[in-house]
Amino acid sequence: MDYSKQNDKTIPVKANGTILQIFIEDITHIDNYDKLFLLYLNNESEPLVLNMTLIELENQLKEFSFVRINRNTIVNLRYFYKINTKGKRCFFMKNDKIMTVSRRKWCTFKEKVGK
Repeated sequence: MDYSKQNDKTIPVKANGTILQIFIEDITHIDNYDKLFLLYLNNESEPLVLNMTLIELENQLKEFSFVRINRNTIVNLRYFYKINTKGKRCFFMKNDKIMTVSRRKWCTFKEKVGK
């Protein structure tokens, strides 16, 4: 998969009452947790709390190898490492995080990663 489209590209995100320009290549994933939208960056230990919806983010990131894996999560396939082969619909990211894919999104996810 070609991730070069992500290089040196930024998107504006609303976080903590300000608008920040975030490098797309640094975003590992975005989670919805208890009505909070959390954006995780490769070079940061703490996520950014966003004032945006997943749909807004999904629309901005569609062309950059991001995929929605369940109702609450969008991942950057640049950080995909390998699929769990033990019968569960999950995969490992390069940062050792295990992500669960919904039953409805599993086929689309496998097509995107080429498995």
